[in-house]
Amino acid sequence: MIEIIPIGNIDPATLEALRQALEGLFSQRAHIGDTLALPHGSRDQRRNQHLASMLLAELPSPLGSGDRVLGVVDVDIFAPRLNSVFG
Repeated sequence: MIEIIPIGNIDPATLEALRQALEGLFSQRAHIGDTLALPHGSRDQRRNQHLASMLLAELPSPLGSGDRVLGVVDVDIFAPRLNSVFG
């Protein structure tokens, strides 16, 4: 199973479209989990971005072998010394 975890304010229609696309692509059930708040202190004022490692730390671990967790955010994220963060 793929657990989709919204972090912040994500449009429900976007999440549902993502769920359907993941099920079709991976032939595996996908579920939209509970929404998490952006972690307090994750926003870097100077960069106006959120620290990716703080968001990742909030995600639950997969429940079983072969399961996946996908965090979805609606903010710009960064990792120190990198220009971009993808997937």
